[in-house]
Parts: sequence; structure tokens; C-alpha cells
Amino acid sequence: MPKPSASNKVRNTDDQVSGANAKASSPDTSEKLPDTAYAMCKEICKEMSESILQGVNARFDAFELKNWLRTTLRHRSKSWKPARSRRHNIKIVGIQEDEEEGKPTEFVSRLIPQLLGEEHFPHPVKVDRAHRSLQPKPAVGEKPRTILARIHHFKEKKLILRRGRMQPLEYKGKRVLIFPDYTTEVMSQRNAFRDVMQSLRKKGIKFTLRYPARLQIHQHGAKAPTVFKDPTEAARFAERCGGSSGE
Repeated sequence: MPKPSASNKVRNTDDQVSGANAKASSPDTSEKLPDTAYAMCKEICKEMSESILQGVNARFDAFELKNWLRTTLRHRSKSWKPARSRRHNIKIVGIQEDEEEGKPTEFVSRLIPQLLGEEHFPHPVKVDRAHRSLQPKPAVGEKPRTILARIHHFKEKKLILRRGRMQPLEYKGKRVLIFPDYTTEVMSQRNAFRDVMQSLRKKGIKFTLRYPARLQIHQHGAKAPTVFKDPTEAARFAERCGGSSGE
């Protein structure tokens, strides 16, 4: 069989190229291929942009959360430290000046059983330290300064406060009051519930104000108390409550 000449090879190659160009330039191929490629590129870009946007949003959310947590913890740490340092403290109001005779710690240790009953405190209460409030000493006949005392055992401190609410207290014919030693911030939060507690007390509904400022309302027949941190919400709830026995 004779070999194809060089001119025939060139002619065949030209024919193949021409055929390929004609096929590529046909209406079916020239229109479908670009449209398909464009659609694919568009879909890929959309998926990539969505993925990138999700990643950016996630990182931004994490950054915001981290800053919020840092700010919140810093604020709470500032309020927790003084509150925790006062956790064992009590305030005794109504004791005349100089009754402690220069030994306030020993005086408070003996005073508690006298005020609240030796049957509840058969031994002198262990007091870490005690002192009068840091104000100028009042003149004779004026209101005496408050005594602040740190009770060593927290359970005893709780018992002192509980017994102090159960009966009127007197020392040498003068009325005496015992309070927890709260920070100004905590006192403000607790005082916000005062009107609600008065309303509940009038209705005979049991309640407990937990530290630092959480009001627990004990409804008759309920298995668990309803807890409120917001005084406004507690007031709305109290308005809907009917009376029950006890407080």
C-alpha cells in the first residue's frame, strides 16, 4: 500500500482543524458551553462567598462573645470581692457607746448569747474582729455608732441573723437590731423588692429574699417556689397571687 505523501498529511490535518472549528462554532456548542461554564462559576463563587461569610460571622460572634464575657467577669469580680469579704459580717445597731470598754471583739462574743438566748448559743461566739463604724464618736445622747463584727463560723452567722429576726432584742433597756453587712450595690438591689414584699406580707404569702437579691415566692400547693430577679416581674406576679396562710 503506498504511503501518504506529505501534501496529503497537511491536507488531512487542515481538514481536521477545519472540522473542529466548524463543530465548536456550531450554534449548539458555542451557546451551551459558555452558559454552562458561567453557571458553574457563578455557583462556585456563591458557595465560596457564603462559606467565607459564615466564617467571618462566626469569628466576629466569637470575638464579641469573648469581649462580653471579659467585661462581665471584670464587673462581677469588682462587685464579688467586697461582697465576699463581708460574707461573715454582721451589723449590730443600738448598743450605746463605750459598752465594749475598749474590747469590742470580746464584747460581741459575750453579747450574742445574751441577746439571742444561751440555749441557742451555749458558748461564747467566736468573733474574728469587731469595731465601731468609722465615723466620729457621737456626743452623749446621740445615736450610737453601729458595731461591725466578723463571725468566724458562717453557720453561726446565719443562726444569729435568723434568731435576730424571730424576736425583739434589747440590751440594757434599749432596742437592738442585727443586720447582715451588705455592700451598697447589694442593698440597693434588695431594697428594690421592698414594696413587693410588703404586698406579699399583707396577703399572707410566704416569701424569701435570697442573696444577693432573688425573691422566692412560695405559693400554696406549689412544689417549688417561683424565683424573681426583676422586681417589676415580681410585682406583676404578686398582683395575680391570691392570699395563703403564713409568711
